[in-house]
Amino acid sequence: MVVARSGKTPVAQIRTGLARLRAVDARVLGCVLNMQVTKADAGYYSYYGQQPDGRHRTKPSDAGIDLVRAA
Repeated sequence: MVVARSGKTPVAQIRTGLARLRAVDARVLGCVLNMQVTKADAGYYSYYGQQPDGRHRTKPSDAGIDLVRAA
């Protein structure tokens, strides 16, 4: 899992980190963007989970996946 601080971690640093992880055959499971500043009057909430019968409650988002793939 790669964690980046919103507005602080340079994209180049994320790419370098991902390249180093790949160099040692590490498996990157995902990316977390933390410390995101939001406006008090605006927000978004999403829940993703799997029901007992295997159906998904909502579709997972691919937002940000291009950054991980590009590195």
